[in-house]
Amino acid sequence: MKKSLSLVLLIICGAFFLGCALGSSSDDGELDNSSNKKESELEISETKGYADEYGFAYYIEGKAKNKTDKKFSYVQVKFNVYDEDGNVLGSCLDNQNNVMGNETWKFKAICSGEAKDVKSFKYTGYDAY
Repeated sequence: MKKSLSLVLLIICGAFFLGCALGSSSDDGELDNSSNKKESELEISETKGYADEYGFAYYIEGKAKNKTDKKFSYVQVKFNVYDEDGNVLGSCLDNQNNVMGNETWKFKAICSGEAKDVKSFKYTGYDAY
């Protein structure tokens, strides 16, 4: 009797924990889309892209302004870089902690990929919380 009761409790607990684990998982695409809903919170300006003097790294510099009154504990800006045919060569990012309300942050995003092949870049969004 005690063994069967223990087995039933074990099955119930296992089902509960499995349900919690599956119910709390999230899709990365949903997280990326959430940044699109708050685009008005962060303003990107004065962007420029360039390769370093050795042609090994490509950088994108600019300004990101927190247009809200709230403090962001973490902000990350994201860009894609493209070749002359419009193919994605890589991505670029920079992040900053503690961006206060109405504060401007000067970012310098470093990109993956071959710097010599980069012909253009595009801002793809940000993450902030």
